[in-house]
Amino acid sequence: MANTSSLVFAGIAPHPPIMVPEVGRESTAEVRSSIDAMAELAERLTASGAETVVITSPHAPLDPEAFVSYAAAHANRDF
Repeated sequence: MANTSSLVFAGIAPHPPIMVPEVGRESTAEVRSSIDAMAELAERLTASGAETVVITSPHAPLDPEAFVSYAAAHANRDF
């Protein structure tokens, strides 16, 4: 019987704020290698076949009295 609760992928993605196009604008060229690395991370995650993805972020909305969790098929944010 296959183990259906195995962790299949993990990644850490620290990034400079100017990597976000709305923040860095033309300065994003300075962090091209970070942008390319983030694209590779996304490709590896997709290739892992993970059925569930858990993302934690210091930028996410939070409640100082609780761990906040959102359950959705898709998530997106913008500035």
